Order: sequence, then structure tokens, then C-alpha cells
Amino acid sequence: MAGWQVVAALESDAQACQTHAANFPEVKLHEKPERFSIRPGPMKQSLASIPSPLR
Repeated sequence: MAGWQVVAALESDAQACQTHAANFPEVKLHEKPERFSIRPGPMKQSLASIPSPLR
């Protein structure tokens, strides 16, 4: 994707997670159950180690 750098993904389907991990090994993948909620604190903390040009 021109101009975009995908650094993380959130997926609930196990087979989709396997496919995504195989196609994009550099992207941090979070596998969650079907019904999940995204809390910004833990997600931000888990992504803190990824370098960003915006920091």
C-alpha cells in the first residue's frame, strides 16, 4: 500500500490468522476470539516497541 506501513493486525478467525501471518510475517498479529473489545492501553503498550516515523 503506497504511503502506508501496516504494523499490526487484529483478527478473530484462526485460518485467517494463519494466512495473514504467512503473507505478512513482519506485521504483529493479535488473534482474538470472535467477540472481543479493543482497549487502547494494552494495544498501545504491545505496539510500543515498533519504530514509528511519527515519534
